[in-house]
Amino acid sequence: MKRLFSILFATMMLFAPAVVRADDGGEAFDPGSMIIGHVTDAHSWHMFDYKSSDGAEHAVAIPLPVILWNDGHLDVFMSSRFHHGHADYKGYRLVGGGAEKEEIVCVDEAGALTGVKPLDLSITKTSAAIMIAVVLLLVIVFIARAGYKKRPNQAPKGLQSLVEMLVVFVRDSIAKPMIGAAKYEKYLPYLLTLFFFIFFCNILGLIPFFPAGANITGNIAVTATLAVITFLITNISGNKHYWTDIFNTPGVPAWLKVFP
Repeated sequence: MKRLFSILFATMMLFAPAVVRADDGGEAFDPGSMIIGHVTDAHSWHMFDYKSSDGAEHAVAIPLPVILWNDGHLDVFMSSRFHHGHADYKGYRLVGGGAEKEEIVCVDEAGALTGVKPLDLSITKTSAAIMIAVVLLLVIVFIARAGYKKRPNQAPKGLQSLVEMLVVFVRDSIAKPMIGAAKYEKYLPYLLTLFFFIFFCNILGLIPFFPAGANITGNIAVTATLAVITFLITNISGNKHYWTDIFNTPGVPAWLKVFP
């Protein structure tokens, strides 16, 4: 484990000089804009900027698939076609970025904005990071699973120890106290999935270079989706005592129940 942390620390120090951005032409450096630009969603995975010998600034980024539905047509291409927002492609333009929301708009042949926005189904930085997080999480879980099959009824070690510690924590500190010892097993798989996904995404978000560094749980679409799923499970599974407490809360005066 110490060796792993040493490798991660050395890698971070290796990439640290690349992500430091110098002032350009005497203009004041705006760290807020740079930070927001790195944590917000985007159509490419920005790595770092560098200046060539002629003083021109170049951006190094990983292009992501752009999937647009516009006027009955499906257009699929890579975000590199936009050249980091400096070029139009197939009547589309990438606008925003940095502190502003990045989006794709339609332009006419003369390059003027038409005011039309296509339905954007692109694989953005956030969705790509979710896929990466899920794949890495599955790898870790299956490695731990293989360890239990290979060494049954023995003390866990390595990744087994980490996974088992987190599973026991969710079971004994969240599921049993909140749901009860009689029914917690029914909801434990969902709670474990939710916990491991959020935990792993937050850990990856602390590492400032690809394939980590994306602000997954900071995206309102991600947290809203998880909240809606939990809301539906809670209300569908609610018994009469749950609904009684919702609409006829004990200890609340009758007039306040009628006129809350």
